[in-house]
Amino acid sequence: MSAGGSPTRADSNISLFIGVIWLGFLAFPLVALWTSASHTAVKVGGTAMILAFAAAYILLFRRSTSWEHVWSRVDSIVLRYLTLMLALSIGIGWIVGLDALGLTCYFIAGSMFALPMAWSWAVALTSFAASLLIPLALGELREWAFMVGINVAIVAGTGIARFYASRAEDYQAMQRQEAVVGERERVARDVHDVLGHSLTVIALKTELAERLLDVDVKRARAELLEANELARSAIGEVRATVGGLRVRQLGEELVSARAALEEAGIVVEVVGDVGEVDPRHRILFAWALREAVTNVLRHSGARRVVVTLGPGRISILDDGAGLAGRTEGHGLRGLRERVAEAGGRLVISDGGARRGSGASGSGAAGAGTYLEVTM
Repeated sequence: MSAGGSPTRADSNISLFIGVIWLGFLAFPLVALWTSASHTAVKVGGTAMILAFAAAYILLFRRSTSWEHVWSRVDSIVLRYLTLMLALSIGIGWIVGLDALGLTCYFIAGSMFALPMAWSWAVALTSFAASLLIPLALGELREWAFMVGINVAIVAGTGIARFYASRAEDYQAMQRQEAVVGERERVARDVHDVLGHSLTVIALKTELAERLLDVDVKRARAELLEANELARSAIGEVRATVGGLRVRQLGEELVSARAALEEAGIVVEVVGDVGEVDPRHRILFAWALREAVTNVLRHSGARRVVVTLGPGRISILDDGAGLAGRTEGHGLRGLRERVAEAGGRLVISDGGARRGSGASGSGAAGAGTYLEVTM
């Protein structure tokens, strides 16, 4: 099977080859036909019907391995092939008699892989019952016991194969559903992070512009223009996020964070350099920085923030109000998911316990909040 769960061309060819192997059983009615005392025209007509039966069976098996075929519904084309095979087998049976019982194995094998589970078992068991009850009714079960045994093996073998194939199909369907759910969660998480940060900064700029209207109209206009540009940028980021194209880089996020914090009157200190960070972790650290800065701007009332960068670590410490018993929102839960998926560790705690520990370089006064991601 392919990664997406659909049969590949090689899978279809292998399945068709396995199905065609059963054509060897057509030797029984052919031998019976040509060793009989029937007229040559009858033998030719019977041979034509047997060949038509073989063609219908091959088409049935090819249909069961095609791209369009699914097991969740009864395929009308499959029913047509089975009906044609049934009509031909009745005609063949009229010519060769009980030797036509060799055709029952084709109904068992063909239906087991071409019909929904309940239908396939119904056809398979009916075919098996015919191979058992017809000789029994005619008193010739002893001579046809080998065919009954063959059909028992075919029912058991194809039934087991169908069971595991159905389980594999269910597992692939579950994987596809999980992929859809995962993509929805990714989009929801990314959109939340994009809009949460951008709307917070826009709100700060518009509030500042409102205060400046009576004092410095030119500066107020500049703030409103910046808020408008940020809104347009956020729209572009949301579109890119939904399309799965958005990649946030640590360097640009650090510049954006510093500008937003300083705009709010918060002093920013950066310990370390983006170049020191392992390139494999920079995108994740950019998301961590964005979420931390968004929370500082929204909730903390901080006057100072210290960002510390290392090869496999980023920490953000502020001197604001601290956690104050607040529960984690969607942003922090999304960040936890990102860090866990990357195999890292996220720590969020009151910043007071970190003062003087060297966790933030020069430290920050006050209780505050400490967020750290380590890989």
